[in-house]
Amino acid sequence: MARVCSSNVVRILTDPSDLIPADSAAAKTKRIVEFSDEVKKCLTLLKAGIKHIQGCEGFPCTSCLKSINDIVTVSRNSKIDRNAVGDGLGIDTDYCKMFTYTWKKRDMLQKIEDADPQKDLSHETTRMFTFYIELLGSAMNFTDQSDYFRLQMEEDGCLSLIVDWFLHLVRDDKAMNKWVDDMMFDAMNMFDNVCRKVPSLAPKHHRAVPAFQKFSESKDSMTQTKAVMILAKLVKKEEADKLSTDYICILTLLSDLKGCLENPEHEKKTDRKTSIEKIVTTITSSAGELAQAIDDLTINDNNKQLVVEHGVIPILAKLLQRDCSVEEKTSAANVVWRLAFLKENKEKLRKERDIIYNLSEGSRHINEKLRDACEGALFEINKTTDVESPPGAPHSGPGRNQRKVSDEMLNDVAKEVPSYAYDQFSEKLVVKHNQARNILTKYQSNYEEATRECLAKWTDRSTRSVADLHDVLRAAELGGLIGNCN
Repeated sequence: MARVCSSNVVRILTDPSDLIPADSAAAKTKRIVEFSDEVKKCLTLLKAGIKHIQGCEGFPCTSCLKSINDIVTVSRNSKIDRNAVGDGLGIDTDYCKMFTYTWKKRDMLQKIEDADPQKDLSHETTRMFTFYIELLGSAMNFTDQSDYFRLQMEEDGCLSLIVDWFLHLVRDDKAMNKWVDDMMFDAMNMFDNVCRKVPSLAPKHHRAVPAFQKFSESKDSMTQTKAVMILAKLVKKEEADKLSTDYICILTLLSDLKGCLENPEHEKKTDRKTSIEKIVTTITSSAGELAQAIDDLTINDNNKQLVVEHGVIPILAKLLQRDCSVEEKTSAANVVWRLAFLKENKEKLRKERDIIYNLSEGSRHINEKLRDACEGALFEINKTTDVESPPGAPHSGPGRNQRKVSDEMLNDVAKEVPSYAYDQFSEKLVVKHNQARNILTKYQSNYEEATRECLAKWTDRSTRSVADLHDVLRAAELGGLIGNCN
């Protein structure tokens, strides 16, 4: 018997509004109408079970256990449209409210946490554990399948409750028993699904960072690797030092990614034994997901070195090949782009003819995200690492860099900022995203003129020095343009 968590990437939502239009009620109604008779029948059954759990005075009774088992069984059933069922659970049932209702029963969770690992669970505690592990299993599977389900879990506070629990576990600083380990692992996978597929939700749960730092010290390699992957999604750029990982985690990720590429489906299944006999958790990871994890981790310079030392470049070369998916190529190109910020990596990448060729091909692709990633990677690989002053020019120094920026400098910078970097650069100039987009529309997608207006807004707010401009360029990862403003 296996509780399956599949990590296949369907699409990535940069923001919930990508999914939910302004008239979300109408969108939800339309989605419900689209459900097949099989899905509607399934949801009717699950609704009844959810209602029973919410109103049960003897929770968790035998009927509660049957109801939650029905839900987790559907979440594993590949013969039904699980995306539709997940959407239905999110928008047409009280599943998420039921989740919060049952998770707030702290006395029951505490009994599981306090259980003696050397003894069997009591009958009462076994029922509690069975309910919660199946609750988490169903949530883990449906957060992998459904956009509406993920967003409803956030809206109803389920993710915040899970973060509270994670922090509670590390604050107590006591060894976790095998039952808590199982629950934590499933909860982590559920949380990862949401942060991975709706990246804009990750910053809302930044407070979970201390918990995942602690979980990343786990002796269980699967738990450790998953914790590090989540941590990489939560930390801010200025917290990159929190992602210093040991080589075992890096090796696990690279090994799994290599294993994905050896499978025609570009997936790798890994089984994890649980505390319940004959039950395993099967994690299915995709090549795109693992490449994204490596991209997340390599905001840390030590990790940029580690992944290259342990063979990521040949793997990336395979991911960029023509027969790989757009998502895989985009993730791989983003990794190459990030790796190229280290001089020694840049020099190695310049020698990889296949990578350069496939990046060049990708830079002409119709998919904007792939095109931008490939253009960015090529720009960084080909960029000179040292900015040299012309013969006879004065050396840069504190006095020189404190000069006020000139219009000529700003014009030169506006000409050189690549179109793919417009959003990031305007953000560092403290021009809000919507405003930057409106400026671009105003100039009919003329990036040079739009960038120049963003720079003008930046200088209008305060007197800006050359050093200030250098700082903005570095923050936007455009340090190679500093030579245009010395």
